[in-house]
Amino acid sequence: MRKKWRFPAGTNSIILVPRAALFPEEAGTFDPARLAAQVDQWLADPQSQQTALDIYHYLHGRAPNGSNGAGDDHLQRNVSRRLKEAFKRREIVGVLIPPLYNTQSPMQAAPQPAPAPPVAPTRPRPEKKTTWIKFKVVDDETGRPIPGVNLDIRLPGGEETTRTTRSNGLIDIVGIDPGVCAVTSSLKEARLNNTLKFIATGEMSTVKAAPQQTGRPMRPVTNMSDLRIALIEEHKVRAGETLASLARDCGLSWQKLALFNWDTSDPDEINEALHCFVGCRKRTADRQNYLFDDADAPGIIYLPREWKAGGFETEATHVIRVKNLALVPGWDLIIPVEMDLDHDPDQDDELRIRAVDGSFEKTLVASDTSHVERDEETRRLFFNFGQVPELTYTVSVKIKDQWLDILHGLRVTADELTVGGRTFGADLGDLTLGTPEEDDEALELTEEAPPTTFYIDQAEELHDRE
Repeated sequence: MRKKWRFPAGTNSIILVPRAALFPEEAGTFDPARLAAQVDQWLADPQSQQTALDIYHYLHGRAPNGSNGAGDDHLQRNVSRRLKEAFKRREIVGVLIPPLYNTQSPMQAAPQPAPAPPVAPTRPRPEKKTTWIKFKVVDDETGRPIPGVNLDIRLPGGEETTRTTRSNGLIDIVGIDPGVCAVTSSLKEARLNNTLKFIATGEMSTVKAAPQQTGRPMRPVTNMSDLRIALIEEHKVRAGETLASLARDCGLSWQKLALFNWDTSDPDEINEALHCFVGCRKRTADRQNYLFDDADAPGIIYLPREWKAGGFETEATHVIRVKNLALVPGWDLIIPVEMDLDHDPDQDDELRIRAVDGSFEKTLVASDTSHVERDEETRRLFFNFGQVPELTYTVSVKIKDQWLDILHGLRVTADELTVGGRTFGADLGDLTLGTPEEDDEALELTEEAPPTTFYIDQAEELHDRE
């Protein structure tokens, strides 16, 4: 006769037998984990505790130590552990043989499921519809496409991608969900010479004529394949403002604002840029730094802010119109002048160039040794005006608090300097502006008689009247 044990299970009971003693018809068995969960409850019940100890004796061939006391901790630590292992290893199993055993116990195995109905053939899923979107970046003035512009695009599904415009100014994205996209452009490593000013979106009604180049000189565009778009304010400086205060207004440090405008954060180079590009004239009390003033010409600082735009529908080409604020750099213009034009050694010589259209003006004084070189042997001063735009200029000297024009028609182009049809190098080295040695009256150079030394009468006449 085979060994078997009965335990209570709610209002019913459960039959346990050694696995080796299972009959062929006893196919249904209880979940071993659920049996193991009942062990501690059986050991705590005096009526079922002895049955549990009997199973332990069957497994080990002996009764456990301390089995005479129902509350012995050894029962909980040793007997409980061993019985749980026996159930999990299926050394002892719970069986179900209807109707001999009670089949309604909550501990019993789940009844065998009925045969599943035949599965209807599945229909192939329709392919997910995808679509496309295009962006085109163009110059607002000319309508020409701009390659090399990096755009950060958020697609309708939330995915983000960075794309760069090709030679035709286009970005094409295909295989995306229908919906709307959003676009921005990173300001990391942004400089004026690699950042485009956002103007508007949408096609232009008419293409504008390319404007004449005016304004201040700029450093050359160094990398046309790494462009970005930003909101750029062309700010006219005012007295009392500082580079730091302007930087705070657009969420930057003064160093980053200087880097954006002039590609430098070096204080000496910033001062030079303020003088050359912004047109600052006033200095601090110690004359170490330039100050902003309402009269600065052109007096422009460029303030960048991040550009973001949304609502771009798929299945459409969206035009983004921009402006390139980085002008082509001009000549590093050097003008030689005779020393002490006003015959007053105590008065600092001043020389000014002014564009005929009024868009650019710059003044240097002889004591500014960073921009003026003295040649005592030839008695000449070489005024270095740095980079200047491609414009036509008038050169003037200050005599007795009056500005007198000493040279008209100085034309600066990308290839040469010309005066009255005569071509010079960048430093006008063989042209000297000075006082006359004889009664020459020449305010303009002509092709017929381009002198080597250009004299002025006004300075001598004014000196004589004094």
